[in-house]
Amino acid sequence: MELELCGVKIKISFLFFAVLTLLFGGGVSREIKLALLFSALHEAGHLAALLSVKSKPREIRLGAFGMTIVRGEGFTGYREDFAVALCGPLVNVVFCVFFLVLYRLKGGEGIFALFAVNLAIAAFNLAPVFSLDGGRMLEAVLLWAGFGGRTDCILKTVSFFTLVLMMSAGFLVLIKSGCNFTLLLVSVYLTVMLFFKS
Repeated sequence: MELELCGVKIKISFLFFAVLTLLFGGGVSREIKLALLFSALHEAGHLAALLSVKSKPREIRLGAFGMTIVRGEGFTGYREDFAVALCGPLVNVVFCVFFLVLYRLKGGEGIFALFAVNLAIAAFNLAPVFSLDGGRMLEAVLLWAGFGGRTDCILKTVSFFTLVLMMSAGFLVLIKSGCNFTLLLVSVYLTVMLFFKS
């Protein structure tokens, strides 16, 4: 499905609707629903930052793995690239601080869950892996620092070793929980994407 809103193409894949149906149709935990909500707010942070540097997105894609914003004309440099990548996790960090203060004042398992979900989203997205916000920030810093042609090699190397650590943590989580393979699955997916980039 494709539509246009204020000159921005919005593409929604069938898999996006399939995943939403699966998530909300089945017995999905409250934490997963919260993660979807705060992931959407995370993406809104990127979008707001993009608009603040006077760069209207050319396209927004909604797929099985979330939202992708394709930049349009008007993007000016590495600092802006860094800022746009940072603003998604920054939204989650702000929510983290808010819910942590609220938890310290009032307590409650629900408030702690809100804190934990935002912390997980921020930490995951700040990992220095090429397709995540942390990787985009690292790439912007390397280019700004003048690494030029070596930037891609450095980014791939850092991404690979970070993914090895993430996969190891994913195995540990799977062994301890007996059934939670989410981190392992995401790490494998990101590793495949890294080799496709090569």
